[in-house]
This record gives sequence, structure tokens and C-alpha cells, in this order.
Amino acid sequence: MLFRSLMFYREGMTLERFETKEDKRVVAVVRLDASCPLGEHPIRLRTATGISALRVFYVGPFPTVVEQEPNNDRASAQVLAMNVTVEGTAATDDVDWYAVDAAQGQRVSFEIEGARLGRTMFDPVLTVFDASGRKLARSDDVPLLGHDGFVSLIAPAAGRYFIELHDA
Repeated sequence: MLFRSLMFYREGMTLERFETKEDKRVVAVVRLDASCPLGEHPIRLRTATGISALRVFYVGPFPTVVEQEPNNDRASAQVLAMNVTVEGTAATDDVDWYAVDAAQGQRVSFEIEGARLGRTMFDPVLTVFDASGRKLARSDDVPLLGHDGFVSLIAPAAGRYFIELHDA
């Protein structure tokens, strides 16, 4: 595979550098300029023999935190700050847990970008629990987001809230 370029379909992105790996993969570093809009961005790889299938990635307003395993049960939930994006994977039969601390009356919102990424048949389910384990909200499919879930609620009390994420 002779890498030629990345094909961007929206403004605000520049290819900084790339590295071709032995297993026919390309690792690219892309700079996002201040003009890069938030949201979905389609991209393709162009080689000497053609172009790749369309892939998408999302640009969000929050800093990115990498998922840390093990986080497969409530006891090992990865504690997160508010207003972050988690970059992770959820394999078949994988359950991931996260935790956030909220003040009473504070709005907390959780959104998953899974099926929208279009890479696998992943149909995520989000469930939010309070510190005592009581289920507060659950989201499987949302009309606006398709098979991806979204939950937004007002914290009924100060404390830790737990988010369970798994494939439907």
C-alpha cells in the first residue's frame, strides 16, 4: 500500500504526519485548527491503488480520557471528571463502568457514540445508578441518535453516580 493522502470533507483539519505499519495500516496524526467545527467528520484514505471506505470520527468540545481496564463492574468503575470524552472500546459481552461525582441539583449528561461510528454492529445501552445502586435512567436507542444512547438528569442528591455501558 502506497499512502498518498487523507481526504477530508470538512475544513479545519491538516495531516501532520503518518506512519505506514507492516500490517498494511497507516497511523496518521491530524491537526485540528480552531476553525474545525464540532461534530461528525468523514474521512478517507487515498493510496496508489484507490480510496478506502468512508470512516467518520467526532470532534467534541471536551478533553479526551482513555478508558482504563479493568472497569468491568461497579467496584472497579473508572472515576471521571465532569465534561470529558472517554475514548475506549466495548467488545461483545463487555460491560464498562464509569463514575462521576455530582452536587445535588447538578445536571449530568451521558452520550455514547457507538453505532454512529459505523465500524461495528455495536448497539450500546447506558444505565445510570445512584450511590445506593438504584437505577435512575436507562437509554438504549434515541430517535435523534439512532442506536446510540443519551441520558440527562438532575442529580437528586450530592454523591457518586455510576454509568454502566454494554452492548444490547
